[in-house]
Amino acid sequence: MSPNRATSLDGALDKLEAAYGCFVTPGDPVEAGVLALLASTAPSLANEASRDRIRHAFVDWNEARVADPWDITCALESSPNPEGRVFARAMLRFLDSVHTVLNRCSFDVPAGEPVPDWVASTDKMRGATPAVRAVCLAMVMPDAGWHATPEIVKAVQKLGTVGKTQSAQKIAAGLAEHCKPEDRLRAHYLLARYGARAKDDPDPLEDGEKKKSSSKAAASPKVAASPKTKV
Repeated sequence: MSPNRATSLDGALDKLEAAYGCFVTPGDPVEAGVLALLASTAPSLANEASRDRIRHAFVDWNEARVADPWDITCALESSPNPEGRVFARAMLRFLDSVHTVLNRCSFDVPAGEPVPDWVASTDKMRGATPAVRAVCLAMVMPDAGWHATPEIVKAVQKLGTVGKTQSAQKIAAGLAEHCKPEDRLRAHYLLARYGARAKDDPDPLEDGEKKKSSSKAAASPKVAASPKTKV
């Protein structure tokens, strides 16, 4: 990834954050998933104050898992906010899926137990979106915390920051080399969400004028050319 491409990636991340919500720095893999859900379902609440309120409201993630949505919205002080209710339900689904797959609400591996296949494990978590899986893997994988999921690969190839033939390993190495360390988890969240968007979803990186021109072109009926008159 060249310096110019790295600069382009920085700009893309800023645009994606404006569209997808701010990812707040987490303390552990489960919290990373929770905060990715907070950014995607309740962007107006995605801040450090909300993170700290969730931390102080529950002894651990297992206690949070068996809570009611109302407990979470109260902890966030967001009961009148519909975004808070959406987040609370998404958070409980995610925590329940972590517990179902790992038999605990933590990515910590007890002494004497084998380390799970984290990619396969997160794939089984039905409450984990692609962005949630990406940030969880970024925190729990040992390779310096960089892991290019299929969604991230798709995103950076679309952005043109890497060649289309580059492997996930090379993409992860390029991101680790050119992304600022403080942008590591933010990049995983934003790129995974961008790469996972549906075809008919708006593209936050599409130029406004280009989008406007495309809409006009689609709306204008084609006029058949008049046949030439023979003299």
